[in-house]
Amino acid sequence: MQYRFTQMAANVMHYSKEVAAELNHSYIGTEHILIGLLREKEGLACQVLEDHDVTEEKVLHMVSQLIQGSQTMVAEPEEYTPRSRRILEIDPASSFGTGSHDTTQLCMMALEDAVKPGDKLLDMGTGSGILAIAAAMLGADVQTIVDIDENCLKTAHENAEKNHVEIGRGLCGDALRDPKLAEDIGGGYDVIVANIVADVIIGMSPMFADKLVKGGTLICSGILNERAEEVRAALEKSGFTILSHEKSDDWSAFAAKK
Repeated sequence: MQYRFTQMAANVMHYSKEVAAELNHSYIGTEHILIGLLREKEGLACQVLEDHDVTEEKVLHMVSQLIQGSQTMVAEPEEYTPRSRRILEIDPASSFGTGSHDTTQLCMMALEDAVKPGDKLLDMGTGSGILAIAAAMLGADVQTIVDIDENCLKTAHENAEKNHVEIGRGLCGDALRDPKLAEDIGGGYDVIVANIVADVIIGMSPMFADKLVKGGTLICSGILNERAEEVRAALEKSGFTILSHEKSDDWSAFAAKK
């Protein structure tokens, strides 16, 4: 039998990873999960812990004492992370996005770093919906997907249903040339992911900046390495700060902060 993580459980794993990073630990242990349960706040487990007067401060104090009281601490982490290793089922049909292309993988890795539970997300050029679905699995509130091909939107929603996530409304058209569509997309997004092509990313850079909240993150790929500096310049001109520039084979991806 295949089990799915509830949204609350996915949130707990996100907070557990966050705690491990804060403590400079290279693994995720039960102590991090315990604090993750407390940070999640809404679940039954958190209520039980609070009823027994278990607080994050007490757990952190006890963890600190235990570590200081031991001369060695050996961690042998399992190669298992529910947040980032769930199986994603995709039928691309005639759409781009099977997960095997370098640009898709670069974007998915960037999403793992950027997405926090509840982040409002826009997927520009959704194709098969793979990036929107991956973001939803990471806890994002995927509100809008956009593509120039109506069939892609249909395929994306079918794939989302197979993976038991929701990816919001689908809008069809070219937002660069259709002001009405650009307006309908709305704004206030925490994360925008755009795996398209360099020329379109360059043209849409001001639009991306306009549609993100302050401090929001843009993830973009579909960029050949030889065009990367052009894209960087366009993003910086639109007010973005480049967070990372990753490469895989002939392809580049940027993560940028507004």
